[in-house]
Amino acid sequence: MGILPGSRVELVRRAPFGGGWYVKVDNLYIALRMDEASSVVLR
Repeated sequence: MGILPGSRVELVRRAPFGGGWYVKVDNLYIALRMDEASSVVLR
């Protein structure tokens, strides 16, 4: 499980007050903490 190069990433929802992010990666839903989400690089 993870985000690999070439994966399609879609932001589903953000938690209030700088909380986590809920993202859809290809067909998998993942909850990320803010520090984890900041390490994802999008082009």
